[in-house]
Amino acid sequence: MSIYKDLDRAIVTAVRLGSSPLYNRSVSAEARRVMGSREEMRVIDGRLQALRKQGAIRFQRGKGACWVIVTNSSPLPSTQPTTKD
Repeated sequence: MSIYKDLDRAIVTAVRLGSSPLYNRSVSAEARRVMGSREEMRVIDGRLQALRKQGAIRFQRGKGACWVIVTNSSPLPSTQPTTKD
């Protein structure tokens, strides 16, 4: 299981809600949880790029530029919280 699973879920949720993942509180909280010695924004940007390379999201340029969900993409991380045993 990836240590980034919950962070990816938070990013996808933020994108679906039209919020910028770089400034979303839930995304920031998850990034702080896994960031180690890296900066929070670098962790978030790295996961944004990983999701982009997977074809799950893309950056829409132009007026109102933002991250958007790619419709015919590979499976997105579920936005449902996982239960921890």
